[in-house]
Amino acid sequence: LFFFLLLSSILASCEPELQELLRQIDIMMNHKHSEWEARVHALESELRSAREMLDRRNAEIRVLGKQVDEMRAGKQEQVTKYEEQLHLHSCSQLAKLKRSYEKLQRKHLKDAREGARSREEDRSEVFRLNSKLEVINGPFKDMNDLIFS
Repeated sequence: LFFFLLLSSILASCEPELQELLRQIDIMMNHKHSEWEARVHALESELRSAREMLDRRNAEIRVLGKQVDEMRAGKQEQVTKYEEQLHLHSCSQLAKLKRSYEKLQRKHLKDAREGARSREEDRSEVFRLNSKLEVINGPFKDMNDLIFS
């Protein structure tokens, strides 16, 4: 009991100081609370800005992705067009080459036939000329035989 009375009297004498201490603690708590709220507000604002920037970047990425897809499609279309042109050009060149080869082959066959005809004509001409020579030389041969026998 004495202890409670002593404690009670000490507390009564310290009450104004304790109340002042509690008031200062409340002030400090309110001040820290305000600081924390300001910091939370600043972080929320920073987060909002970061999200907005991220949204803008994502939108840019989508736009750039579409542009890349369009460019790929355009490039693929251009490649296909070039391949078609190359195919047509090579087919055209191949057809020209075939025609040139066939023309050369026909000329070669014609020359070979004409050469064979020419050789045959040459043989016929030699035979004809030999025959004529024999006809012409025939009387002279008989004379030569008579003279040299």
